[in-house]
Amino acid sequence: MFLDKIEITQIMPCIADHDRIRFFARPSQDLTEILPYLNAVIKTATYNKAAPNLTYTMDERLITIYPEKLAAAKIYDKDDAQEVVEDLKKLINDTYAKKDEIEPLYEQRVRIQAIDLYKWLPGTNCKECGYQTCLAFAVSLLQNKVKLSSCTPLKAENEEKYREVESILTSIGFET
Repeated sequence: MFLDKIEITQIMPCIADHDRIRFFARPSQDLTEILPYLNAVIKTATYNKAAPNLTYTMDERLITIYPEKLAAAKIYDKDDAQEVVEDLKKLINDTYAKKDEIEPLYEQRVRIQAIDLYKWLPGTNCKECGYQTCLAFAVSLLQNKVKLSSCTPLKAENEEKYREVESILTSIGFET
């Protein structure tokens, strides 16, 4: 086992969402060597080799892994914080156990913004996807809450554009 424990060191109110909390935690070991492997495994992560750190979303939660600390925001409560810590510990240990099978990824992925994705959508605000606007759909799509296939106008009216957007999202690690 690579990592014995992750200890939560500080819990505070979340800056991004006042109904939630954020926390800092300390891993039992320096994580520098595992960051490029995690970058390869977590397809939607943003890795900054110079910093070094790795940031990604886990559902709505924002997680940042540094060599000697972890930070998480938009956490529901203390129990959720503990679950996030356990999930991180498992992810890190599983990745380390399989690192000989993983090609480390040192590059930073291109990070797509919701407004960029919105420009590829029909812009009709038809609500067929279950969202009030195409922009709200784009935000949820980037949070992995919904699949591109839920945008029936795009799929039905412009199959070529749908495939192009699907290809872009798949290439940067999103499920479509």
